[in-house]
Amino acid sequence: TGAFSVVFTVTDSATPPLSSSASLSIVLIPRTTLRNDTLTDASVLPLITAPVSFIASFSPFTDPPEVTTPDVDYYQMTAAGDSVIVVETSSPNGTQSPADPVIEIVDSTGQRFTTCRDLADDNPPPGVPIAPDPTPLAFDDSCINDDKELGAGPDAYLEFQVPGPPDSRRIFYVMVFDWTGNARPDLLYQLTVRPR
Repeated sequence: TGAFSVVFTVTDSATPPLSSSASLSIVLIPRTTLRNDTLTDASVLPLITAPVSFIASFSPFTDPPEVTTPDVDYYQMTAAGDSVIVVETSSPNGTQSPADPVIEIVDSTGQRFTTCRDLADDNPPPGVPIAPDPTPLAFDDSCINDDKELGAGPDAYLEFQVPGPPDSRRIFYVMVFDWTGNARPDLLYQLTVRPR
């Protein structure tokens, strides 16, 4: 466990040689702190100034399926006030996962924010009982989403406008849960968070 930094350098065979470097920081935390199914146990991510993406499962491997009280995952994040943060889930590595992740953005008391832009309700397909969003460009939607495109697989997508002035920092929580309600360790999802 600990924080590690690695620098990768690539050099070609030209004369003179050209090279480029990139650094990567990795933080490995002890396994005992990986339980993140409440706000108080949320996994803490760094200040969101660059994309963060990782694969996770809804539950530690030792947990059985919990249909009546399915597991959820909480991630604590910090971003600059008035910034726009994109939060999305997808199938890990392009594989099909039986999970259907839902994302919700809440405050420290568990109250859902209403400063999101939800693409799913902008142009609902015919026959779907959802009225088109009258303000599709405004950040006035409830911060919960099941599908980037309604009925289109295991993805979820929200654009979240962080409340507060630009010179402030705001803590918020992303909650991920399984729409099908049978969260188990084999139900994987990829979570990506990035500034827009």
